[in-house]
Amino acid sequence: MTPSGRPPARLALGIGNPGARYEGTRHNAGFDVLDLVARRLGATWTSTPDGDAAAEGEIAGCRFILLKPGTYVNLSGTALRRRLADVGGDPGRVLVVCDDMALEPGLLRLRASGSPGGHNGLRSVIAELGTEAIPRLRVGIGSAPVGEWTSHVLGRFADDEIEIVTRAFARAADGVSEFLSGNDVHAIAATMNRSLPRGPAPGTEASEVRGTRRTELPPEGSEETPTPPEVIR
Repeated sequence: MTPSGRPPARLALGIGNPGARYEGTRHNAGFDVLDLVARRLGATWTSTPDGDAAAEGEIAGCRFILLKPGTYVNLSGTALRRRLADVGGDPGRVLVVCDDMALEPGLLRLRASGSPGGHNGLRSVIAELGTEAIPRLRVGIGSAPVGEWTSHVLGRFADDEIEIVTRAFARAADGVSEFLSGNDVHAIAATMNRSLPRGPAPGTEASEVRGTRRTELPPEGSEETPTPPEVIR
């Protein structure tokens, strides 16, 4: 039980930058996935006293929390630490959703633990919780030359990427919902870590899917490629 006397929740943390300036940018993929999850589950976003955005509810008998930090990417772990009591202090009940330049648009990579792989938001989460044993779902946004990292992550997806990204966000939202329902991370990863099939997935709303193309997963370990410096206030 938590200090409030309630059963521990499962929490999905989206990594991104707050404010209209960053809406729809590649770096806010984590926010966009959680927005889709909230719409599907009928959860309403509210502002917390600390300036974060949170939505709560229940799925498959499990209490869940969706959290979008108001701290900007580099301090994402601060927002999570403030809510750790809600998950009974167990990092394994947290799923971090973030962008990844080492994955092509349309690819997803779910892991139960690991290094930050160059992502400052994940680095902050690991530092605040003191462990790398934190599930994370990386959403591919594609790579860019080193000198163009910042403009790439703070830019928006190209027209020819929209279809595959829309499809990937829908699948990522499926995975988040499975996690919040109490399912095992390794079991979810067995189907999540694959290239996208053609055509809409069964049960997916047509408005969430606008087509796809098939791509292959990068070599094992490529997610450790350094990603760009994240934006702070």
